[in-house]
This record gives sequence, structure tokens and C-alpha cells, in this order.
Amino acid sequence: MDIKIINGEVVDPAQGENLVWRDIYIRDGIIDKSTGPDFVTINAEDCLIIPAGIDPHTHLLGPLADSASELTSENPEDMRKDAGLNYARMGYAGVIDPGVPPASAVDAWREAKEIPLVDVGMIAMVVSSPPLIKMAEGKNTAGLRRFVEQTINDTGALGIKLVNPGGKFLDRPLEAGAVERKLDGFNITPLELIRRMAEAVAESGAKAPLHLHLNDLGAPWSHEATIKTIEVLKGVRAHIAHAQFHSYGGRSGFSSEAPLVARAVNENPNITIDVGQIVFGNTVTATADETFGPDFGRRGATGSVITELADGACHCARYEYRRQSAVNSVQWACGLELFLLVEDPMRVFLTTDHPNGGPFTAYPNIIAMLMGGDLRRNEFSRLHEDTQNRSTLHTINREYTAYEVASITSAGPAKTLGLLDRGSLTPGAIADMAVYRKSGKSSHMFSSPGVVIKSGRVIARDGEIVKTGVGVRVTG
Repeated sequence: MDIKIINGEVVDPAQGENLVWRDIYIRDGIIDKSTGPDFVTINAEDCLIIPAGIDPHTHLLGPLADSASELTSENPEDMRKDAGLNYARMGYAGVIDPGVPPASAVDAWREAKEIPLVDVGMIAMVVSSPPLIKMAEGKNTAGLRRFVEQTINDTGALGIKLVNPGGKFLDRPLEAGAVERKLDGFNITPLELIRRMAEAVAESGAKAPLHLHLNDLGAPWSHEATIKTIEVLKGVRAHIAHAQFHSYGGRSGFSSEAPLVARAVNENPNITIDVGQIVFGNTVTATADETFGPDFGRRGATGSVITELADGACHCARYEYRRQSAVNSVQWACGLELFLLVEDPMRVFLTTDHPNGGPFTAYPNIIAMLMGGDLRRNEFSRLHEDTQNRSTLHTINREYTAYEVASITSAGPAKTLGLLDRGSLTPGAIADMAVYRKSGKSSHMFSSPGVVIKSGRVIARDGEIVKTGVGVRVTG
């Protein structure tokens, strides 16, 4: 049945609408200018109507997610079912997994059917194989473009993710400046490889720009590689994943250099990032980064599992993020700094790199930190005592508005992923939205919307699922 939503305030960054009083009409699962003769009315008085969330970087499919489930002794099918329900409860309608190798795509699409209610897409994860590097080295633009097009065609992915570009072929990958050195056996640097792959993805017509898991993840000079990467990408669209893990410096041994990374992002409108905010507590880390993964033990992880892939390996381990840890405290502050210092909320997206930084169910609490300066400062005061000298978070006064929250959770990801029929409340868009009751406690407000609508159906009320079903595949 059609739906008419009345008396609500619309927050739709894709259309530049901020707290606009207007009715929403839903006809046959699509936002329209009117309803048919048979409709129900939802009274959204004292509520905000916001496009449903889209998580652009979460791991629920394929060998990375399955290996992580192995460490938690959770059945992968149950994990996916719970994830879909929890996303829906929070007002999300779509998730994108960028950790699926092309060889695992068929199985991953089968697994996607186990995720209820939310739509599912993927970014195909590729490694720097010798043939790929050879094409980039020879500036074989046509060959690289055909590789991208064939991968997207074979997998149904929205785009391509490149992991630790060329890192496997560096003689000293864990040193500052490695991204500017020639790969062993090749006449090309990681930075040159990144630029040529980004150009190939752009020329291929892929919906999403090149999705980058950068070099030097977690290193106390990682911000240098990140900024150099942004500089080499001038004029070419690219997305940097879990940027928090790539924004560290070496002041006092380990520090946040988020202000420098944020400035580089601000100066380059072709770049988008998702943050990969960490959450204090226990989690599982999973990566196909063959430079970082084998180093888990030295970084405090336990109980590692290695899964062989068609071209590489997936490394998983248990990890606890602790407030008492100087490193973890800096990581927590670094992520929030990126959110608050990147000026355009349409180019910085809410993620925890689930499960690597922590569970996606923490999104409402992260939003609360962004919207509440006092809450943020109180949490900062509980961190390791050295954090104040290693981060600028305590000096930042910016507080997010609901408009900015809608940008980082919905409108921004939809635009970057090329999902032009989502992330908006304009007529013609898919009717995915959440009706949030205004509350002084934003963590509660964003964890339990009054109503969640997916493709024109009410699927949740006040955090309770009221209708089940399977979402659709979001493909390239």
C-alpha cells in the first residue's frame, strides 16, 4: 500500500534540504509527487525524515567475513542474518562489502541472500599481481581498462578495490617513503600504480571510483603515504578506505596527523574517504594486506587465522581496543578528528571498517560524539594521559547537525558509489528512509528510529523489526 508521511521535517542533503517541512509520498516503492487512492498516513510530528543509511565499507561476505566468524565461533549465516536485522533497526537500507576477491564473487552473492531487509553490493578486491603491474608499468591504459571492465562484468561489483598497491613487491615495505620506491623487478612505484589504476577505473565507466586500501596501514608515518597518494591523484576520482588507519605520525612515538590528512582531502575535491572509526572493546580484525596481516602478533592481536585466497591470503585475529592504551586512544581520537576536520560531509563517510575497528552497531554512539562536543570532551578525558599531546581533538569545537549526519551516512556514500536512485528523498528515488523522533540524546535517536521504510515498506518501528524479507543486489 502507498504511504503519505505528514508533519515531518525533511533532511535531504542530496537536494540541499535542511529541516524543510513537506509531506513525503510513496507510490509502489518509489518516492512520488502523490499517492494512489489507497494509502496509509504516517504522522511524523516532532520527527526528522532522513534518507536511509548506506554503509560503504563493511565486511559481511566472502572469506574475510567467514574467517572473522570462525574466530568468534559464530555461524556465518547467523552473523549475516543478525547484521541485516541490526542495520535495518538503525535505519540503514544498504551495505557494500569491498573485501570480496573476484574468485569468491559467486559464493558471496549467494551469501548476500542470507542478509535480510537491506540491499547488498560489493567492490571487487584485487591485489597487485605481476600481470597487473606490468600493464601499469607499460602504461597499457587499454589493457588496464579491459581488466577493470572484465572484473566488474564477471563479479557484478560496483567498482574495484586495490589493496596495499605494490606492497608485496617492495624490498622494505615497512619503511617510510616506500611508496616512492620502485617495485622489485619492475620500473614503477606504488604511487604510479595507484594513479594508473585510478585512471583506468575512471575510463571504464564503473559506478564507483577506485577504492583504495593504502600502503603503510597502521604505521607511524602512514599519513605521509596518504598525503602523497592524494597528491598523485590530482584530478582523478578515488576513495580512500578506513582513512583513520592511514593518518598516523611519529610524534611522541605515535600520534594523530589527521589535521594534515584532512587538509589534503579538503584541497582535493576528487577524493572521498571513509573513516574506519575504532570502538573500544573486543573485536576481530581481518585483512588481505600481506604486509600488515603477518604482523598482527606484534601489534597485540591474538588467535590468528590465515585463509588462503586465489591470489594471496586473508589474515584474521582477535583484538581489544583499550582506553588505557596510548596507541588505541590516539586511534580513537584520530578518527573523530577526520570527521570534524574534513569540511565537506559529503566526502567523509561513517564506517568502522566492520569488524576491524569495531562493530557497526556503534554508529549511534559515534554520531553522538560528533553531535555533542561536551560528550566528546568527556570521553577524551578518559583516554590515556598522553593523548592530549598526540591529538588535537580536545581543541575542536565543531558539532555535527542532522544534515551533516545524513551526509556522512547516506547522501555522500550514495553519490560516491554512483547509486543515484538512493540516498535522497526526491521523487523518483527508491523509498528508503528513516523517521527519527527528535531527542536530546542523539545516540538513542539514531539507534531506534520511530519508523524505517525500505522500498516503500515499513520494516521496523522503534527498533523492532515488523516485516522480513531479502534486499536486492546492488550491481555495477
